[in-house]
Amino acid sequence: MIAVEKARTFQSHQFLGNLFAGLLSGIVTFTYSISYAAFIFSGDLDQYLPLGIAIALISAVLVAIVVALESSFPFALAGPDSNASALLALMAGAIIVDFQSMQEPERLLPTVWAAIVIGTLCTGGLLFVFGKFHLGRWIRFFPYPVIAGFLAGTGWLVTRGAFQVMTDVPLSLAQLHHLIGPEVLSSWLPGLGFGLLLIYILHRWQHYLVLPGVLVGAVVLTHVFVWLGGMTLSQGTAQQWFFEPFRCDQIWKEINYSILLQADWPAVVRQSGTMVAMVFVVVLTILLNATGIELETDSDGALDRELRANGMANLVAGLFGGMVGYLSISRSLLNYKAGARSALAGVVAGVFCALAFFLGSSCLCYLPKIVLGGFLLYIGLSLLIQWGYNTWFILPKTEYAIVLLIVAVIGAVGFCEGIGVGVAVAAGLFVINYSRIGITKNAQSGINRRSNVARPSHQDNFLGQKGEQIYVLELQNYIFFGTAHTLVRQIRQCVDTPRKAPLRFVVLGFDLVSGLDSSAVFSFVKLRHMARRHHLYLIFTSLKPAVHQALEQGGCLDSDDDLVQVFPDIDRGLEWCENKILEMQAKDRGSRISLADQIGVQEFFTDADQVAQFMGYFEPRQIPEGHVLFRQGDPSDGLYFLENGQLSIQLRLQDGSTRRVRTYHGGTIIGEMGLYGNRPRMASAVATQPSHLYFLSLEAFKRMERETPLLAMAFHRFAVNLLASRLRYAEKQINEAFVRRSDDQGGKV
Repeated sequence: MIAVEKARTFQSHQFLGNLFAGLLSGIVTFTYSISYAAFIFSGDLDQYLPLGIAIALISAVLVAIVVALESSFPFALAGPDSNASALLALMAGAIIVDFQSMQEPERLLPTVWAAIVIGTLCTGGLLFVFGKFHLGRWIRFFPYPVIAGFLAGTGWLVTRGAFQVMTDVPLSLAQLHHLIGPEVLSSWLPGLGFGLLLIYILHRWQHYLVLPGVLVGAVVLTHVFVWLGGMTLSQGTAQQWFFEPFRCDQIWKEINYSILLQADWPAVVRQSGTMVAMVFVVVLTILLNATGIELETDSDGALDRELRANGMANLVAGLFGGMVGYLSISRSLLNYKAGARSALAGVVAGVFCALAFFLGSSCLCYLPKIVLGGFLLYIGLSLLIQWGYNTWFILPKTEYAIVLLIVAVIGAVGFCEGIGVGVAVAAGLFVINYSRIGITKNAQSGINRRSNVARPSHQDNFLGQKGEQIYVLELQNYIFFGTAHTLVRQIRQCVDTPRKAPLRFVVLGFDLVSGLDSSAVFSFVKLRHMARRHHLYLIFTSLKPAVHQALEQGGCLDSDDDLVQVFPDIDRGLEWCENKILEMQAKDRGSRISLADQIGVQEFFTDADQVAQFMGYFEPRQIPEGHVLFRQGDPSDGLYFLENGQLSIQLRLQDGSTRRVRTYHGGTIIGEMGLYGNRPRMASAVATQPSHLYFLSLEAFKRMERETPLLAMAFHRFAVNLLASRLRYAEKQINEAFVRRSDDQGGKV
């Protein structure tokens, strides 16, 4: 029973909060709508202002109700707003200029109205399409300083609008002398005090009844103050304390859709450029408004749903002759802070505008300007404090400067210009900062970075001496002109640095590169030209298809150029470089050194008789390219001495694919664990070249231990040394991987 009573109490509070918020927001929406109508229908169109007010109120009613019911924000409030109204006014002014040279003034109003209707329908249709195809998510890529500047700029616009409401004089430097005049000062100074009082009170107390109570109390106190001053309601209105009643009861009679047939449609078509601009301005504004509402109210909105909701609202409004309207951040926040928590508030606001449309607006005379203006000041100043002041302590100073720049441009030039300048500066700052992040993840010499190839000891020693000829660069991130130019400069500096062995090979690993632009391709072409001048080999590895295609189309990769090579990974690229070094040092890989001669150079066999006796236990084998010597999982039955040729050790992964683990050249041993453990083969061995081997079976090795124990002991020493060297190699690989991972995580693993 207690739970039911609590639920009823909550629902009652929620209903009253939404009702109050809807009425308050409806009054604000009504005021805005009339202001924008007067803005559009000015000059030569001022005689048609009643129809302009009707058009604005149609939009205020329909857009507010549809968006309230379809929005992802339960407190959303939409209607005519400044950005679209400015473009509609621009469009109307252009049509007026067209008609100044024509002799058909009676077609001016139908043409302007037709342009407004077509612009509204086009905006609604494209908004719905954008939402349908999920284009709203791209706003998530807007820089945080731009959104902060947008919110702070919105706060400034709301603050400036509050002074307009209270004094009919805009807040600007040009009008400052009017605002500080004694007759005007009394109109806005109490409102400013009320706005500051609201900031203080609502910061201290968060109960949902605080705001309605303060507003009602302010209205009552204002009327009491006027009564004590001996003024009547009409006298208070004359002294700008209250709104003048605006007769709207005859406005709906001005609607005559048949006059649209008299429009000059070629003149309407000539405004298509402005209509397209308006569509993109509205899309951007809706997405920024929705994102700003998310941040300000700590809620999550569905941006694509907002686009669809506003698209449907404008389609409906356009069909009934209305103007463009969309989600308003200032009115939605006003609605939220006034207690709105469901779509009821938005519907109530729309119904209020409908009643004003049909019945009139005499109720406005009871609402003090200082209360409404003070409340708008509270909204505007709150946004300015939150996003124009508090971000000083959050953002880096360069990014905070973007916030101030956006606010300054919005105040001095316009809203769209401020956002455009902010996006441009933020993008430029991003490019500058991103270019400082090197694309080189890791740079190593061939001395420290070796291929995963097992070679005879004399070749390993030689490569250790000549490894300085190889320069390995692991690249990362997205590559564009700035970072690519830094890479070229880094390689040029390495080429010019004196060293014992001249640089001959540059290995570029693209495994962590997400992509590159056309300007980066140009830098790699310059790198190729530099390589040709210095006779450098450029080794490109791990190229993704898109990157490979871009480099190939740009003329960087050429199959006829021996100085440019492409390999699937760094390991194979390093292997090619090492083989090239051995070839260039007159180590003829095609000449065969017998296994007996290779064993003879080992220190474990003291004379030639031991070598000959040792060779007697081996079985020679000749295998072609592609022959599988043993498979992963086969029983270990002995080891192989590779006299010449090449074998690849391949590991089968769980997904069925294979990975090359290591490559063995002539003079090396494969499968030695087969003699020291009864475990199955851990990988497969495949001949990648025609190879000549010697096989020492487990049975032959046991026979060696029985017949010539000293020879077996010498081989044991040789095997232990081999296993120790391979363990050191594995340990080195682990250490290098650990260092790379530590670098990736900022020194923390």
